[in-house]
Amino acid sequence: MEEQNRINDIPEEKENGDIETRDDITDKIPLTTSITDLGLTKKVSNLLQRVGINDLERLLKLDYKDLRNVRGLGTKGKNEILTCIHSFGYEMSGESSALEYQNLVRRSRGEELLEDLGLSGMACKALNRAGIYTLETLIKNLNKLEEIPNVGTGKKIIVEAWLEDLKRKKSEEGDLISPPQDSNQEVLNLQTINNELQQEIDDIKQRTVKKRKLLEKYQRLMDEKEQLLQQEQELDRQLAQLRGEQNATTPQFTKSTKQGQ
Repeated sequence: MEEQNRINDIPEEKENGDIETRDDITDKIPLTTSITDLGLTKKVSNLLQRVGINDLERLLKLDYKDLRNVRGLGTKGKNEILTCIHSFGYEMSGESSALEYQNLVRRSRGEELLEDLGLSGMACKALNRAGIYTLETLIKNLNKLEEIPNVGTGKKIIVEAWLEDLKRKKSEEGDLISPPQDSNQEVLNLQTINNELQQEIDDIKQRTVKKRKLLEKYQRLMDEKEQLLQQEQELDRQLAQLRGEQNATTPQFTKSTKQGQ
């Protein structure tokens, strides 16, 4: 219930006509489509429904950062939601900054991003919106490119030609091109990660304080209830004692009957 309240408290700033869309997508579905019909995994679908997100419209009215209020939904689940939304031609508010942060984390781990390796334009965007950001992930999904929404044959040809050029550079230079990592970039990466962790810690602290206050209030109410019950029992005892004393001092009258009547 507390999780649902946090989601329900999110201001619904965007009306139906204000939900972000992309011009390069035409495969739209109604905003009233149930969460269970979006193609999400059962786990992600259940987590969203548990906090009151039951259709596409309610999901799109969230900011990306609000997804962290969904307990049990990790990075993989968030990426799944973004991929699903993008495949239908919509975007979630605040997702750009979140993806930039994720890319910083990927770079800090030494992963090679497609945009850093020179794949730009609509092909790169289409792959990103399908959850393919790195060269390693792209290679694993090469045989599925035509199945990815908004990639198709045309962008597949572009990606394959780019890969061939990349292989040629690897042959010439002995390795794949990697984005430079200087000390300033590493500091920036660590600072970004620390900021994100600090935000999560602050959120946990706020929830902890709220729960502690609720527990303290509950304990006070239970103590008050116990005191009132004891007072009630004492009053009942005093009333019973007064009735006993009154009965003891009241004269007892009996009716006499006349014989023969």
